[in-house]
Amino acid sequence: MSDVGKLIITIFICLITLLLSFFCLDNYSYYIFFIIIFFSCLLFQPKELKIDSVLLYSYGVLGMFIFYFYWHSFNGLGYLTGRVTDDWNFDIEWGKNYYDLYRINPIYLYDFLGPLHNSVGYVYFVSIVRYISDLLDGYETFNTRLINIYLLILTGCISARLAPYFYNIPEDNIIAIKRKILYCICLIPVMSYYSFFVLRETLVIFLIMLCIYQVVVNKKKLLSIIVIFICLICLWFLRKSTCFVLLLLCILISTPTHKWKWYLPILGVPIIVLIFLISGELIGSISRGVENYNEMNVERHGDIASRFMLLPFGINIIPRIIYAFIVPAINFNNLEQIYLSVEMYLKILFFPILMSALFNKNIDLRLKIIFLVLFFVVVFSTLSHRHFSMFIPFGIILVVLQLEDFKSISLKKYIMWMILFIILLIISFVIAFSFN
Repeated sequence: MSDVGKLIITIFICLITLLLSFFCLDNYSYYIFFIIIFFSCLLFQPKELKIDSVLLYSYGVLGMFIFYFYWHSFNGLGYLTGRVTDDWNFDIEWGKNYYDLYRINPIYLYDFLGPLHNSVGYVYFVSIVRYISDLLDGYETFNTRLINIYLLILTGCISARLAPYFYNIPEDNIIAIKRKILYCICLIPVMSYYSFFVLRETLVIFLIMLCIYQVVVNKKKLLSIIVIFICLICLWFLRKSTCFVLLLLCILISTPTHKWKWYLPILGVPIIVLIFLISGELIGSISRGVENYNEMNVERHGDIASRFMLLPFGINIIPRIIYAFIVPAINFNNLEQIYLSVEMYLKILFFPILMSALFNKNIDLRLKIIFLVLFFVVVFSTLSHRHFSMFIPFGIILVVLQLEDFKSISLKKYIMWMILFIILLIISFVIAFSFN
């Protein structure tokens, strides 16, 4: 599609969202946020991705309104599942109540939220958005959601710029590859859907991607080191366990691959030991969080999920890995499940491509390690669908690069990988139903 066609579609979608906004807005702060972010997409993104960014931004805003009105129609709450869930807590229960008492003073965060709260950083982030909104004309829940959509687009753009450093892309095909990566990351349901709500997932993956970009592209420049440090500090207050994982990844991928066999025992083991020595309370908090997520997954996904979640360690390795590819399963109960279940088919369809990419010697080993580390951290901890956003962008880069190197996968190899997946799927269900 030409840039003119993309602009026409963008304008059309913006007019629709403008019409929708009249039905639910009480002040004009939303319009100021919308315009500033729109022109940020148009002016500050890479030249070849400017028009694509504003098109994806308009799509994100439209999706945000559609799901807001959809959930609002059930019981008057335009939040995730139309109930009092995490996004309502971040926006109202924690964000609004903290802001009403302390404004943007961070000193009282732990006193107000409690020492075991797992994301004081995002509560503070929402408070800052409320403060800026009050300077304009008052807070709207859409203001935070607009920022999340923008962060998703930034994540897609950073991922697109990162790809050429992991694979020798022909010069005449770089722009096409960048656009594919941007669109895939911004449109795949797990990434787009959760950016429509007041949730921390989009901010977390943005910080991860920004950090990885600085390590891979800018390497040891002073400004890059400062950015990495800031990202790690922010992640500490958003999701502590992710902060540690990202720190280890930064150390690993900043080291030449031929030295990994020396650096892994020299740096990795002492850091892990140090974490356990000084952070007993943190480890306990992470453990409690994993248990809570297991319980929530069982509650949300029913009997089948419980059989996978409650398997003993060791036996659960293959089932948990396969489970990550078959959720969220198709379900026509509501619009959310219909939208999210598209992702399951995409993951199964591209499973052979992903596996081929992991064995493709032409793709940088560092990209494979980043994906595998984040994938296994999520799979063997929370296995929460929202947390899939941590590794999905790197998986998308792998798949797009593998499709670029199409000669390395034949129809025969594709079928063989798909047969392997089906066999592992059967084994996983046999194990899950045998031990529960």
